[in-house]
Amino acid sequence: MLHGDILRGVALALAEQTALRASRALAAAGIEHVFLKGLPVALTLRPERGFRDVDLLVSWRDFPLARRVLVAEGFREGKGLRTSHSSAMGSPLRAAPDLDLQAWLGYPLLPRGGLQALLRGARWVPCADGSIPVPSELDLGCMAALYAIRDRLRPEAAHLLADLRRCVALHGADVIAARGRELGLERCVQVALEPETHPWAARLRGLDARHPRLLSALPALLADGWRGLGSFLLTAAILAVEHAARRFLPG
Repeated sequence: MLHGDILRGVALALAEQTALRASRALAAAGIEHVFLKGLPVALTLRPERGFRDVDLLVSWRDFPLARRVLVAEGFREGKGLRTSHSSAMGSPLRAAPDLDLQAWLGYPLLPRGGLQALLRGARWVPCADGSIPVPSELDLGCMAALYAIRDRLRPEAAHLLADLRRCVALHGADVIAARGRELGLERCVQVALEPETHPWAARLRGLDARHPRLLSALPALLADGWRGLGSFLLTAAILAVEHAARRFLPG
């Protein structure tokens, strides 16, 4: 147990240093950004939270410049096919987790306001010998619900559901549902908290086996009206193009 705690502490320290280095480089270039998922949850909600990489969100418009800035800072892009909205970048620090640079959340119209919506609620939290921008605890809970739905509530999504439950324990289900409503993610929160009350959730395993790529767009259908439908269609189209590119293009 002690050995595991030491390794977890080392991994967290390396992730913090990676995040801080990237954040300082992007800030110096005037690029707005916010960290998502594992690292900010570990820093604010669940200190025991594990994660495989450091997730960083920028605007789609800033994505090409952000890539160049990070490469100049010593981050290494993979040799495989890069998408129009994401790039896995190796950290300049030895044995540190990769940096997953993202320019969308997999759902172009979600949450309402996109990056700016998350930035408005973001705060700077201590990280290594500085600080980095992370979403509010409520936004982290809402995003955990969205990602859990994206992962079709599979067993691998247990850590995301734990993030959401921790947020609910701290703030209450009504409060996080209200924030979810503002972001267009209220139904994602509802389904993630009570999947047994939604008949389609029980069918996800079979659908997942037949259409795994398309179902990555599933959370968009939980948004209201045209926004959800538009986001689903746009996301599904992008995923289909990228799937075809991975299959037929070299590299």
